[in-house]
Amino acid sequence: MSWHMSGGGDDSKAWWENAADTEIIDLTPESIADYGVCGYKDINKHLELRKKIAWFNGYYPKGLRIKAFLSKKGGYQGMIEYIPGEYAHRPENIMWGRV
Repeated sequence: MSWHMSGGGDDSKAWWENAADTEIIDLTPESIADYGVCGYKDINKHLELRKKIAWFNGYYPKGLRIKAFLSKKGGYQGMIEYIPGEYAHRPENIMWGRV
């Protein structure tokens, strides 16, 4: 398998060279406060983070999952959320790799 990243110039090359410094982890309702979301990291200070955690707790049993992208040098870099289509607010029917 080969990977190609376009449009980033020298920065994208540096990113791929440092990819070994990264990991993707599964967040759970119990661990999300340890990492924060969207720049909110202090559960006591940020109402937005408390609301996100409450939302995650409510939808986790329905299949909501959050994966976080971490870098050893830069810490939390971003996340992706996904849930089964019947619970999605804006469901997408995507057939990956099919024409």
